[in-house]
Amino acid sequence: MIPVTELLSMTLFDDFQLLAGESGLSNQVGNIVILEYESYNKNYDVFSKGDFVLTSLFFAKDDSSLIGEALLPLMRRQVSAIAIKTVFYHELPETIYHMADKFHIPIFFFQHAYMEDLIVGTNELLKSKLQYLMLEEKLKEVIETAPAPHTNKETAHEINPAFSDKLTAAYLIPNGSSGSAAISSYFHRLLYKRYQPTGIFPYSYVKYKDGMFLILSPEEDVDIASQIFGLLKTIDLNPEQFTIGIADTPLPQEQFTDLLTRALDTGLVCCHKKEPLMCYSQLGTWQFLAPLCRNKDVMTNCLSQIEILKRYDTRYTSNLFTTLQIYIDSKGEIAKTAQKLFQHPNTIRYRLRKISSLLNCSFEELYSHAFVLISLYQLSAAEQTFNK
Repeated sequence: MIPVTELLSMTLFDDFQLLAGESGLSNQVGNIVILEYESYNKNYDVFSKGDFVLTSLFFAKDDSSLIGEALLPLMRRQVSAIAIKTVFYHELPETIYHMADKFHIPIFFFQHAYMEDLIVGTNELLKSKLQYLMLEEKLKEVIETAPAPHTNKETAHEINPAFSDKLTAAYLIPNGSSGSAAISSYFHRLLYKRYQPTGIFPYSYVKYKDGMFLILSPEEDVDIASQIFGLLKTIDLNPEQFTIGIADTPLPQEQFTDLLTRALDTGLVCCHKKEPLMCYSQLGTWQFLAPLCRNKDVMTNCLSQIEILKRYDTRYTSNLFTTLQIYIDSKGEIAKTAQKLFQHPNTIRYRLRKISSLLNCSFEELYSHAFVLISLYQLSAAEQTFNK
């Protein structure tokens, strides 16, 4: 099922005018149907919750009182929306508007679109969305379970039989706060408007959480970033609208899990460092830290230690957590930390020793312990921007 708002993003629905029921735009659409002859015998049992109903009101062209007799039962059956083609009517009885608001059922007028095209387009949308949701589940399983090499190869082949033996991948995160809605909009343009491929190509776009993977067979003697930018531009997507993490070393299909996690981890580090694009080969120490964010035990322990410091700060107004962050940002230099916090170095030493005590680690080991702790905390915060 898809919300009404997703349907409206299709070009077929460009001339739809909302009349009432705005609060129902998030209603879920499971089917699209036509109302024409059912009203003659008042048989509305064929309509179900979630139906998007199209009608020209032909049955009421000579008697406007029949409009309410037909539409009100549909609203009570909790259809998702009702769209009226302006062949016979350009306005409706006020009662209809009031009831649409009451039942949270959007009412639209439209003029140009053919009902048959709307039905075909919506059904294609529903099928396509089901397909990419299934692919997303497959990627989730591959990422979370790290299956055997032969299973990795089978999954890659199932996603796209045209893939070559070695693959690269990028994880793309829409910039801005509208993550999920933005990525859905991109997929509408990619899958449902004008970009349905007529052939099989060695690349695939797969939605994953609030971003999407671009998985592709690398071209010889072509920079991978340039290849990715070129593919995005062929579907009218501006690379500058994304934060992009690239797994730039081609891996065999048997290492499909490694490929995906490298792209995902690189995207995560991009978000943390506020870089528009990074390659896995550039990550350095983050290559080892980012995978830990997928380890629930590690992250639970990390966040519980952070919480110890925050609770202490709340109780004693001690500023330990901020001090630790600045200490790590200052690469463990106490003098620089003190300068940034406008404190005496001895005050910083006292705070760091208190932190060591609270975290149950020696003062000598504090920097390495805290570096991992703060790094994982920052990655976890960045992850919230797209892993919802």
